[in-house]
Amino acid sequence: MRKSLFILTPLFATLLAASSLTQAASNGQITISGSVVDVTCDVSVPASLNLGNFAKSAFTTVATPVNGSTQSFNIELSNCGSPSANGKASVIMSGNTLPGNPTIFNAKDGTAGVMISTDLAPTTYLTSDTKIQVATAPATSPSPAAFNNKTLKLWAGLAATKTNPETGVVNAPVTFSFFYN
Repeated sequence: MRKSLFILTPLFATLLAASSLTQAASNGQITISGSVVDVTCDVSVPASLNLGNFAKSAFTTVATPVNGSTQSFNIELSNCGSPSANGKASVIMSGNTLPGNPTIFNAKDGTAGVMISTDLAPTTYLTSDTKIQVATAPATSPSPAAFNNKTLKLWAGLAATKTNPETGVVNAPVTFSFFYN
C-alpha cells in the first residue's frame, strides 16, 4: 500500500499542475447597457432610399445636394407611452460623416455622400447627433395620442466634398433614436 502511494503521488502532482495551466486562459469582458426613461416610442423609417445615379460632372457645387437627387422620406413614431404635460418627443440622428464635412454622411471615406435636411428648413443641413423635435404633448390631459403616428418629413440628397468627386456607390446608414424630455 505504501509503495502504491509513492507511485501515485507524482501522478497526482502532474495532474494538478496540468489543471492549473488549462485555467490560465485569457478572460473576456462585455459591457451591457440599457436605459431607464420616462417615455418610449418606436421609430419607423424606410428600409432604404435610392437617390439614383448622377454623373460626377453634375456635382458643380461643394456641400450642396445635386439638382434632381433630393428625395423626401418620413420618420414616424408609434407605440408611445403616456407623456407628461408639455413633454417633447424628438429623434436623434446619428451616422458616419466624411472627414471635415459634418453634414455629409457616408459609411466610408470618399468625396461623395448624403446631406439631410428637415422639411421646415430645406437648406439647413443636419449633422450627426442632431436632435429633431417631432411632437409636443399638450399642457392638459396628455396621452399617448400626443406622440403616436406623428411624422417628421426629411429630405436627402447626394452631395460631394469637391466638384468632380470620385466615382462609386454611396451608402449612408443613418440611425434615428427616440429621445424624450
